[in-house]
Amino acid sequence: MEEVRDWLGHESLAQTDRAYAFLDVRHLHAGLAHTKTVTGAAD
Repeated sequence: MEEVRDWLGHESLAQTDRAYAFLDVRHLHAGLAHTKTVTGAAD
């Protein structure tokens, strides 16, 4: 979750947990892949 917090720019891990802890790892990976596709970001 620390990496997700950093990607999203949250100040605390608690903020990220409240918003995204219900998601499965597969959801997070899919969301990241989509973001990279939309923004053209590289790995």
